[in-house]
Amino acid sequence: MIVTRRLLATLGVVLGIALLLAAPGRLEAQAPPPGDSLVLRVDGMVCSLCAYGVERRLKRLEPVEGVHVDLDAHRVVVTLRPGTAVSDSTLGREVRRAGFALRGVSRLQRAATAGPPGNRR
Repeated sequence: MIVTRRLLATLGVVLGIALLLAAPGRLEAQAPPPGDSLVLRVDGMVCSLCAYGVERRLKRLEPVEGVHVDLDAHRVVVTLRPGTAVSDSTLGREVRRAGFALRGVSRLQRAATAGPPGNRR
């Protein structure tokens, strides 16, 4: 029982630190996407530490410019650098390495998600 309380207290501290470290990246990810965006459906994410782990793994990929995790919807929006691409298998590998399962990838083209309304297709 005492071990469980200590474990929960330690986990609380780690979560707090993870939230502080992750906050600046989330603000950047909400800016209009400069490249293509991908929407990943990820199973198993239940807390902010889960989100931080997935975000950290995906941000290590060279083509990735930004990552935003939506825990409630079990979705991760990945913004790519202009003119770059990443395969579904690479995304799946990184999500798996973070300890979760990739269930699907949807690709959004930049022309459909950014720019003035008159320039959209």
